[in-house]
Amino acid sequence: MDIGDRIRAVMKAKGLKQEGLGELANYSGVAIGKIINKKNEPKFGLLSSIIKHFPDINGNWLLTGEGQMYGTEISDLADVKSISIAVVKRQKELLNDPLFVEFVEKMAYKRMLEIEKESKSKATGV
Repeated sequence: MDIGDRIRAVMKAKGLKQEGLGELANYSGVAIGKIINKKNEPKFGLLSSIIKHFPDINGNWLLTGEGQMYGTEISDLADVKSISIAVVKRQKELLNDPLFVEFVEKMAYKRMLEIEKESKSKATGV
């Protein structure tokens, strides 16, 4: 299953047609059609919009095809590795995409807060 198939699966699961997904993601129905029919590769903005509008969709699955369609937890090192490989393959495009940069910044901030909380818990023994 390639990324176009995964986007099609999300559309089916959410009861959306090409135009409906396009509306949510600020794309035309024609552009969505070209992506799901493997004529064009999706840009990060589309993938980001899908994850933003459907937080129950596993971003790792959407991007790499690994894991399950639903669920957002990165369960182990293999998930982190597969996400990293996918990002490296599209690095130049992603680094020029403000939505991707914003996403990474938010994830880094979230992780920083988690580490801070873990440190406080260890320090207090809770």
